Amino acid sequence: MVNKNNEAYLIDIEGAKFSDVEEELSFLDMRFERRIYNPPVDMDLNRMSFYHIMNCLSNLRGAVELKEKNYYDMDDINQMLNFFHEEFKRGF
Repeated sequence: MVNKNNEAYLIDIEGAKFSDVEEELSFLDMRFERRIYNPPVDMDLNRMSFYHIMNCLSNLRGAVELKEKNYYDMDDINQMLNFFHEEFKRGF
């Protein structure tokens, strides 16, 4: 979105949708690996843990689908499977 001066003020890489802070922070944590922030005190850590599991399972599903379709770079797919499996075990 841009303002009247044609300056960007809202950029959403995932598409427009409503989500809560815990969902966004758990995604960013996984996307940029390990803790790059300290969650605010009022964050619901159980909720963040739920979203972490959801993100792991969603990404694992995508990697499995690519593997089933014989994606050209199986080493890449296997690394994805290992990464998200380890993330799942790590938990939030």
